[in-house]
Amino acid sequence: MVQYIPARADGDRGLPPPFEEFLRYCRKLQFTDRPDYERWIDEFRELAEENGFPGDPAFIWPPPNPEVGRV
Repeated sequence: MVQYIPARADGDRGLPPPFEEFLRYCRKLQFTDRPDYERWIDEFRELAEENGFPGDPAFIWPPPNPEVGRV
């Protein structure tokens, strides 16, 4: 059984502003809309760097699966 959890009012989750903005953005998307992936990748990369996380491509999530590509 899937339980519906009502959305809280914007701004009361204690998340950094880019997360709140991302959630608002996602809620406004229509089913046929294509998300602006590049925008959000850049937003979250910048947020990570501002908070001391590495800015190199090795810092990705989810981590690459080492089994993929093995012959």
